[in-house]
Amino acid sequence: MRYGIVINLDYVTYLHDPVKCAYREIQDALAEEGFLRDGRLFTIDCAPAEAQQRARHAIDAVEAHHAAQGESIYPYIKEFFGFELRHTTNLLLPPSDDIRVIELSDLEGIEGVENIVLRGDE
Repeated sequence: MRYGIVINLDYVTYLHDPVKCAYREIQDALAEEGFLRDGRLFTIDCAPAEAQQRARHAIDAVEAHHAAQGESIYPYIKEFFGFELRHTTNLLLPPSDDIRVIELSDLEGIEGVENIVLRGDE
């Protein structure tokens, strides 16, 4: 099952360059844990508990690196959440209420439909 992670950092309160640098490090750490990046969304194909553990491990690894330098990335993090992708709605697609299923028998008698060949009927 696909699981998604979203992390948003605070570019308003903190200087842009250190936050951007932290985001790149987080992005790399999530990739090392097996996540694929799709814009601001990181996805992985595994159980939710494992995905959450991997995401937290990635953040903790970046934090440990910064802590060794007397810094922390935690104040930069505004949002850090995960969800099963099957529970999302793509708003670029029409609402599911607008999608209709038509029976092939309903197409009988419509001009030009007689040339439709269904897979398996060939």
